[in-house]
Amino acid sequence: MEIGQKAHFVFPEPSFILAHKGDHQEMKNIILASIAAGGLAVLLASPAAAQNANGNANASANAASGFTTKNVAPLRPFGLINTYNVGVDPARVSAWAKTLSAAQKQEMVGRCSVIIQNQQNYYLETTLFCQNFAIAMAENISANGAAGQ
Repeated sequence: MEIGQKAHFVFPEPSFILAHKGDHQEMKNIILASIAAGGLAVLLASPAAAQNANGNANASANAASGFTTKNVAPLRPFGLINTYNVGVDPARVSAWAKTLSAAQKQEMVGRCSVIIQNQQNYYLETTLFCQNFAIAMAENISANGAAGQ
């Protein structure tokens, strides 16, 4: 490539269905990249939505869920959902997430979307918890999708 020449990058559409056991870390990296781009609510909406996610869709998902920085308080970011003693360890967060009802999972997705997109407003542990929650939820979706095939 010569100086002054523009680079053209082509990024393949990510697949969220694991093909090999070694793809686990790659999937986590894709999930975290999606979260950083603001796609948590859309990512966790459904596998099809995950593959078609974009920033505009996420803004709509957040508005629909009703969560904003105004109602996701830094001192009580998860509202009445008990996260006491869960910690930020991915395995513990994953095990805890499996105990939630569908409504609680939906609420956590909405709250964590706000937290991840506005990390500067929240404690580091809160952000890490939400990132690990998102990974746990996406892995659960992937595992359920793979089991159904």
